[in-house]
Amino acid sequence: MSRGIDVPALVVSFEDTSLDPSCFGHREHIAVAWWLVRELELLDALCRFRSGILRLVHKAGAPDKYSETVTWAYLLLIRERVARGSWSDFETFAENNPDLFDHRSGALSRYYRPETLRSELARREFVLPDAGLA
Repeated sequence: MSRGIDVPALVVSFEDTSLDPSCFGHREHIAVAWWLVRELELLDALCRFRSGILRLVHKAGAPDKYSETVTWAYLLLIRERVARGSWSDFETFAENNPDLFDHRSGALSRYYRPETLRSELARREFVLPDAGLA
């Protein structure tokens, strides 16, 4: 069953800090990233997404939940998927990219070892993928 999200309204509340952090789950993260990478140049999208996420985790009093690596990796994966596909709406994008919505064993698990994503370094700095490396 599809959960419709008013993505433009979500992006506005994400950027103007009126969004309640408790209403911003993984699906909403993906929706905002999807919208930003479709509307902006990649570096602008990354800067706006990163800034918004940092504002939200600070507003929630949980800055330790932020990960630079997860933020960059998801945004870059979403950008690549957008470039390869022709999805005109978020729900169609979501239906065709289910691995992006499994943040435990989905898309990032193909690129990163779990201990890397849990590391302090990955939270602080973008770390290149390391899955399959000795």
